[in-house]
Amino acid sequence: MDSKTFRKYGVFLKHKLSKFLPLFIFFISYMVLFSVIESAEAPEYHYTYMRLDRLIPFCEYFVIPYFAWFLMIPSVCIYLLMQKESEYKRMSYMLVFGMSVFIVFSLIVPTKLYLRPCFIPGDNLCSRLVAYLYSIDTSTNVFPSIHVYNTCVAMQAVMRSNTKLFKKAGMRIGIDVLSVLIILSTVFIKQHSLLDVAGALILFVLADRLVSLYVGDNVVEPVFNKEGAEERA
Repeated sequence: MDSKTFRKYGVFLKHKLSKFLPLFIFFISYMVLFSVIESAEAPEYHYTYMRLDRLIPFCEYFVIPYFAWFLMIPSVCIYLLMQKESEYKRMSYMLVFGMSVFIVFSLIVPTKLYLRPCFIPGDNLCSRLVAYLYSIDTSTNVFPSIHVYNTCVAMQAVMRSNTKLFKKAGMRIGIDVLSVLIILSTVFIKQHSLLDVAGALILFVLADRLVSLYVGDNVVEPVFNKEGAEERA
């Protein structure tokens, strides 16, 4: 690699890091605030429940797509940061808005869920993963479901982008299927009520409208060399 190419990649990586750092700092701050809220006992909780929740059977196998969420969200973020910065920027605004609303709402209206089974059926890896999940994540502060909200944000970002990878039909179908399974997993392993899911979908629609007004769709991608600037001109 010659010095010119090395400098070009250095500028590229420095720029990408500057765009990634604010979102990374937000996520760290969010996790700290969420941990504080989770560990504090609220004087009163509002219970999230719908009658349809009782008709949904517990299924420990849905813990697999539930945990896949922790890989899907950062993967989509990082890929868009490297390949389609305008969509990364929009996705970042969506994530920050929704998760901030969730934190504020949890402080004002603490919520709690009473749907978890007293005894987890089965003796397999998935049932043990559910037990582990229950041990590290309380059934409080569940509305709206950030699992569902962030999944919708990532799925939308993939559908909006026209990158080489995400234009492939198989990839888009795969992400759609995984997204649906993640959303279903929240109710099948009794992490959320259908009311939490509905709240997340409403929040997503609201965030989409507000972010579209704020960011707009005519964002110009940055270029890092003279050739790219000439092509754009």
